[in-house]
Amino acid sequence: HGYTTIVSSPHYSEEAERNCIQSVLSRMPKAVILSPASPASKNVKLLEELYPNTLILGEPTEGVKANFLALGNRHAGYINAKHLLENGRHNNLIMCGMKDYESSLLFYQGVQDAYREFGLTIDENMLSWFRPNETAGYERFLEVWNANPGCIDGAVCFCDSLAFGVYRAARKLGLSIPEDIGVVGYDDNPTNDFTNPPLTSVHQPKDLLTQYCMEFALKCLKNEDTALRTWQLEPVLSQRNSVCPKK
Repeated sequence: HGYTTIVSSPHYSEEAERNCIQSVLSRMPKAVILSPASPASKNVKLLEELYPNTLILGEPTEGVKANFLALGNRHAGYINAKHLLENGRHNNLIMCGMKDYESSLLFYQGVQDAYREFGLTIDENMLSWFRPNETAGYERFLEVWNANPGCIDGAVCFCDSLAFGVYRAARKLGLSIPEDIGVVGYDDNPTNDFTNPPLTSVHQPKDLLTQYCMEFALKCLKNEDTALRTWQLEPVLSQRNSVCPKK
């Protein structure tokens, strides 16, 4: 259709996100697909005049009259924690993303939902908020374990990178996954089948996500059907071998 595609990643930084949006706006875009730090942020307001041609990956937000693709992050947190709890893993290290990032907050709310369902409360000492990556998962697991050896029997991870950090920490400590530590990630990275043991992870239907995004973009490019829409994705658990019943 004669358009140029611009792809930018702000890496969880609202300042970088704002710079990305401003750069895109300078090109007078026909369609924008944005996964924001928060749909209610000032950054999203920069797109106000383009809301009909903007698709936001996140929960619908009052006052933002754009298109939304809700990713089901709360349900992801719920099924992640529930899988560990129903296998008797009640002393879970809960590692979320950054606290001011909407997807992290929704994920944690889902974890809370699962704990309430089992009549349990979350120990604040077992809860972490940070920029999610393997090193953060590795260092946090060691920090909590070394302060109170034996206090962890499971790990709820906001992304697979954090789970890989738990794997590395467990190896360093001589702990076995899944016998000593149950681990559940989120992203369902294609490499999860090749970890040892293969990582159980919450799967986001990426093919469907891509389909919605491309259908939206093409409608904008061809000036077709500008009615606002909201779509909903439902993540599911991809069970492998990183969780087993606690003995």
